[in-house]
Amino acid sequence: MTKKRMEKKEIYKYRLLTAVVGLAALLSLTVFTVNCGGGISNRLEVSLNLPDPGSVQFEKYETILFKGVDLEGIPKDFDPGPFLDSFFIDDISRTIEKQVVAWDRKKHGEMVPKKLLEISGRLKLEINSRSKISDVKENGKIKKKFVTVQHWTMTLTVELKDASTGKMVYKDDYSAKLANAEADAVKFNFDNLFFKVSGRFLKRMTRTKRMQRRHLLL
Repeated sequence: MTKKRMEKKEIYKYRLLTAVVGLAALLSLTVFTVNCGGGISNRLEVSLNLPDPGSVQFEKYETILFKGVDLEGIPKDFDPGPFLDSFFIDDISRTIEKQVVAWDRKKHGEMVPKKLLEISGRLKLEINSRSKISDVKENGKIKKKFVTVQHWTMTLTVELKDASTGKMVYKDDYSAKLANAEADAVKFNFDNLFFKVSGRFLKRMTRTKRMQRRHLLL
């Protein structure tokens, strides 16, 4: 089992244990009530909130810091910083209704890690170029010419760590592909893929608990 799978398994086990403890308390109380009331049914229906392994309790943290993302394979002379800041600071803050702050060495370097959540990760971009024959309009006429197209693959790895315990709260990868992209449309291509991967991450992080009905034999 890989380290990544072990981390996700530990997170899910912890949340599942919390749900089981709550269910045990509810079951004990219900059995007591049935016995005292002289009930004759041996079947109990309960609604159980199962913790989603992808959800994060942002509300429990006083401070949420965005510590930046390591970059790999970014085209020369292209700055993805505005895209990253806009998403990790502005978009996430609006979605979770809690302010995410950009990490600053002078301001946060000596911060005592109390109820502090750190967001970091890595953004990897793979671009493969190839030539193909395409219809090109020149001087009002359509001609077949060789043009260069690119295939983009973007992978966003996001890590959320509880700074007070050093425990990884969540870690996962989100990938998207773009085929036959124009080689000179770097900003458009990047925006297209980043919108997909960041949207998947945000949807995963804000998922609510799943309500499931269970029948228990008494």
